[in-house]
Amino acid sequence: HSKAGAEMWFDMDFTPVAGPDGELRQVLAVGTDISARKRTERQVLRFQKMEAIGALTGGLAHDFNNLLGIIVGTLDLLALQLQDNAQAQQRIEVALDAALRTGQLTKSLLAVARRQPLSPARTDIAERVREMMPLVRRAVGPSVQVLHTVNAESLVAQVDESALQSAILSLTANAADAMPSGGRLVVNLRRCDNGQAEDASVAPGPYVVVEIADSGMGMPAEVAARAFEPFFTTKERGHGAGLGLAAVYGFARQSGGVAALASEPGRGTTVRLYLPALAVVETPLEKRGDAELPRGHERILVVDDEPALLELASEWLQELGYQVQRAPSPNEATKLLQTEAFDLLFTDVVMPGNTDGIELARNAAQKQPEMKVAFMSGYPVNVVNPDARMLPGPLLAKPYRRAELAVMIRSLLDANPQQRPS
Repeated sequence: HSKAGAEMWFDMDFTPVAGPDGELRQVLAVGTDISARKRTERQVLRFQKMEAIGALTGGLAHDFNNLLGIIVGTLDLLALQLQDNAQAQQRIEVALDAALRTGQLTKSLLAVARRQPLSPARTDIAERVREMMPLVRRAVGPSVQVLHTVNAESLVAQVDESALQSAILSLTANAADAMPSGGRLVVNLRRCDNGQAEDASVAPGPYVVVEIADSGMGMPAEVAARAFEPFFTTKERGHGAGLGLAAVYGFARQSGGVAALASEPGRGTTVRLYLPALAVVETPLEKRGDAELPRGHERILVVDDEPALLELASEWLQELGYQVQRAPSPNEATKLLQTEAFDLLFTDVVMPGNTDGIELARNAAQKQPEMKVAFMSGYPVNVVNPDARMLPGPLLAKPYRRAELAVMIRSLLDANPQQRPS
């Protein structure tokens, strides 16, 4: 180790030196400092680990989300068919909540690899965190005093609300674990403008800062330096996979910001999320009842190789008034496109065979250039497009709700031709 305590590596070369009588008298030792090379090798290994995680979880997410999509879709239909049965509605809501929360298991790993499918939108961070505080207080328990402070008027950022909530719950849970005998947790929201960041890793710019500080046991420097690494954990076996902080860091980076951590043994830990700030708050889309969902009469071609999901999406669209044709494969869809005109193509991305949804959409655009295109997928878009191909239309991540489908389809159909993604 260096005088400052940093780990150092040397490549040693030992050469025997004989005396005049031929006997071994000395050994010449020459050391070459290879610390920089070792650090580079470790960075490469970390990168390869992240890529391996991304490849693995992308495949799992596709199959898992297809199955989950069937469950959520069926429950949504049951809720529609049993509107007059209050007890059934209550049970369906419980099942829906459990099914949707199950999807967070996949998102944790996707977040680590920065491949989670995010839907960023203008978000009033202060309002979202305020709504979460009762849940945070219940999660940390009565022995932890929770303080919530807001030190700015405009705290708006472009983030995925669900991912933000998951990050805050993960950080507050970690804080509670660091205070087994109780303590104080401070959730502080503020604004950070150019050059005001406490952390050297933060580039200049306006940020909304979500700061979560605990009075717990803290971490030594060597542990704090590795806290955001995937699979690194100081918890006992079976009490943590080391993905929580790594997922938080991935969320911050994928949102265009960064996460930073400061800690000292005996003096607690502070984690700061720097999220790029926006200037204006937009009114969020209100939840709509079935009668308020946007409807239409246009012709839509739905393509999915999963029969149950194909049936669900088609049935939902028909109930909303649209004229729907189904196709279980890109080949069947191509045949229909040759003989019938459609206003919109709604297709899965990854399907068996030589043609995927992206290629189908591009071929369809040549036949019917005025037709608009929307996609659905159980894969996150980064995994769908490893070669960075752009999707020529919006993506709806499975599992999706009936209201999400209704709003996306109507907004796309109502868009002017020149606004159509290319």
